[in-house]
Amino acid sequence: MNKLKKYSGIFIGIATLLITFILKHNPGLTDVFYSNGIYPLIRTALDIVLYPFPFSLLLLFILLILFLLVLNIRKRRLRGVLNLVGWLITAFYWLWGFNYFKPILNQKLKLEVVAIQPEQRKTLTEKTLEHAIMLSNQLVETHAQNEDLNPKIIQSCHAISDIISGLTPTKTAPVAMIPKSLFLRIGITGMYFPFTGQAHYEPLLGNISRPFTMAHEWYHAAGVAPESEANFLAYISLVSANSDELKYAAEMNLLIELLIFYKLTEPEKYQFYRNQFTDKMDTDLKKRNALYQKYSNAVSEKSDVVINQYLKMQNQQGTVDYHRLADWVTAWKKNNIK
Repeated sequence: MNKLKKYSGIFIGIATLLITFILKHNPGLTDVFYSNGIYPLIRTALDIVLYPFPFSLLLLFILLILFLLVLNIRKRRLRGVLNLVGWLITAFYWLWGFNYFKPILNQKLKLEVVAIQPEQRKTLTEKTLEHAIMLSNQLVETHAQNEDLNPKIIQSCHAISDIISGLTPTKTAPVAMIPKSLFLRIGITGMYFPFTGQAHYEPLLGNISRPFTMAHEWYHAAGVAPESEANFLAYISLVSANSDELKYAAEMNLLIELLIFYKLTEPEKYQFYRNQFTDKMDTDLKKRNALYQKYSNAVSEKSDVVINQYLKMQNQQGTVDYHRLADWVTAWKKNNIK
């Protein structure tokens, strides 16, 4: 028995990996057993524990793990290192990671999400551009102030999550990552960290990216694992919000994705749409691009490779999932029209 205790982390880590293999091939079982069974209990417990901590615990956790790792290495305890790895694997999947293996959202919503066709892209681009222009003009006319939009973002996310089964709304709001610019320097704008149960966003983000990132990460905390699903839910939450600023952020994020395609394939068409931007849209986009460029480095440029491999290891399609918002919105609008 004592020998088993000495290797407990290793054994439980292996057992957890065996469970992931079973759940990967049985999404329905994952839904019943974990997403609608265990995870809501975990999320409730995390919300209670995190209530006194309206700040990020991510770096504190990493420092603790590094301390334990160095301690075991210095004492030449290979067993200790392997036990630590086993416990981390176990914590990751039981605290959140099993959500990767539940049924995909479009099946629940009865959406036929397929690659957007050229004519559909043209129509969606023109309608999104028209709406973004209207919203930007309204914001300029009303001289919208930089009010605290965080409560409205969370309220809108809750409203959408209440009408979609299989989600676990969280009472823990996304927190700003400290130190500032850290996420940008490693090529990301936000992160859900399962080990602490907190959603994070880069505090330097502007009025286009910040609301969308916060909503995206909130949905990860609510049990949504695929990036395309989190993007889609973030979009419909913001575009349905009682705030022109949040609607504007939603449409600009979608518009940027649509226009990047044209920039790479049809530069003239891209420029045609780009020339229709209002002064506000032009300024906001330039500020967004300048921020990303400022913190671009060798690490941030390679982050897509690491993220792509990580996502594929979790039964996902990879970083391509980040760029499928237009596919989801097209399917959603088509479904709603019917």
